[in-house]
Amino acid sequence: MLSGGGGSELPSIPLLDGVMMVPQTGSSAGTASLLLNSRTVRQDVVSNLGLKEEWHLDSELEVYRHFDQSLICKVGKNGELYVGFRDRNDLLAHTIAEELLRQLSALNYGLKCQLGRQQLQVS
Repeated sequence: MLSGGGGSELPSIPLLDGVMMVPQTGSSAGTASLLLNSRTVRQDVVSNLGLKEEWHLDSELEVYRHFDQSLICKVGKNGELYVGFRDRNDLLAHTIAEELLRQLSALNYGLKCQLGRQQLQVS
């Protein structure tokens, strides 16, 4: 199981020489968990990895049901995020977990860029 902890990342960004703190987008394990369970991430992972064909399932509904039942996404007691995937094929399970983390990283980067653009517009 792959895991990522929240200990090294700052939960917020200081603005105006520390007068105001803005939460970092995606820094919360709960936020990351919501993003990983979103329809968009699920569709992207299934599509990018060709999981419908890999699992030999006929309908999209079956694919997403199998995906949802196999996804492990938990927030730990100390705010760490545990991400994993169960599959008969260990290599495929690991590949799916890595793709989930790639998707999360891309979403986090996109949200930070959006926040930066909004801050520039306000200035």
